Amino acid sequence: MVYPPRIKHWSKVLSAFVSVQLAVQAMGFLGGVLVIRLLNQQEYAYFTIANTMQGTMALLTDLGISISLMSMGGKIWNDRVAFSRLVKTATKLRTLMAAGAALVIVPLSLWLLLKQGAGWGYTFIILAIVAAGFTFQISSGIYVVVLRLHARIKELQIAEFLSTCSRLLCLGALCLLPFNAAMALSAALVSFAVQAWLMRKWGREVVDHNAEPDPEYRVSMLKVVANQAPNGIYYCFQGQISIWLIGTFGQASGVAEIGALGRLAVIFSIAGGVLNNLVLPNFSKCQEHRPLLRNYFQIVGVYTAFCIATVLTALVFSSELLWILGKQYAGLKVELFWMVLSTVVGSLGAMLWAVNSSRGWIDYAWLYIPGTLLMQAFLLTVFNVATVEGAIQFGLWSNVPSYLLNMAMTWRGFRKMKHEQLLKANKPG
Repeated sequence: MVYPPRIKHWSKVLSAFVSVQLAVQAMGFLGGVLVIRLLNQQEYAYFTIANTMQGTMALLTDLGISISLMSMGGKIWNDRVAFSRLVKTATKLRTLMAAGAALVIVPLSLWLLLKQGAGWGYTFIILAIVAAGFTFQISSGIYVVVLRLHARIKELQIAEFLSTCSRLLCLGALCLLPFNAAMALSAALVSFAVQAWLMRKWGREVVDHNAEPDPEYRVSMLKVVANQAPNGIYYCFQGQISIWLIGTFGQASGVAEIGALGRLAVIFSIAGGVLNNLVLPNFSKCQEHRPLLRNYFQIVGVYTAFCIATVLTALVFSSELLWILGKQYAGLKVELFWMVLSTVVGSLGAMLWAVNSSRGWIDYAWLYIPGTLLMQAFLLTVFNVATVEGAIQFGLWSNVPSYLLNMAMTWRGFRKMKHEQLLKANKPG
């Protein structure tokens, strides 16, 4: 059977990408399991809280900057001068927002760690490691978009591969010593440093580092940030709602159990890597209504099938999956099912959001907040959020409003695009 050149090309690209991603995720998963097995539940609770705080700070330094860089850059990515000015503008804005993020998250992290039993000295050590890793994540977040838009997939994969290797090697060396959460976080710090250095090195090959920020780009980006900020700030806490609830109302064992179960969601990193590195950059560049609509349904259909297969796998092999985590977590079969289902639903919702944001279709994103808060006010009367199962189910059903709004924004985006192209086609001359 003879396949069209387009299918042959994408099959080759996808197989090469996935093979590397599988190796990266296998090492990442091995490192995650190693941390779970080496740390007792108290230490793993500290590790989970610190990881959550670091991810939250990374999100707070963005708040629409990557979205605007992707959507605006998709139109000028092949104009080196204009694109360099856009990247410089985004970098300046993200650095400014990093200071504000630290002022919010560091005190909150301090409170949660102390509440779960970490001493003052140990808490400050953990926070120092988290802050150092955060500084490397700031530049990585910009340059990953730059490399994606220029289809530098090989470089992205090398950076991810080497950073994951460095973390695993550090964990292997540190586990020979009395192991604790600070050591596990230090291994992640090395990984962030390696990735940031490589991305900056390759990113500067396609943009001019000495370019000046552009005031017009700044204004356009700030409009996106102003529109996205309320939703982004809310999502920072909503995305880890189970950890927040258990950390506030529950015990350290509950924090550890949710953190450990969450490690099994690593499979979605592969799907997310394919989506963000291969699919969305091309989706962002497409400027024709009909091909874009076809691509949208292909993306959603394939991702949905993948999610369904993941849930079925977890049901069939629940005992084997829990064995991987260790005997401390062997009795969490019910919690495992709800965690996988919650992860699947959240991942599918994140995919719908990523597709919309790659096109800048986020005008009504602020409606996430009132819609989800109303839903959660009801859910608080239904679930006991001090338990692991209750906190996970609370997070699961909190996704309903985001699904409805994402579908509405997608419909509006396609409708607006079709209308603009009809006006352009009917324009005299």
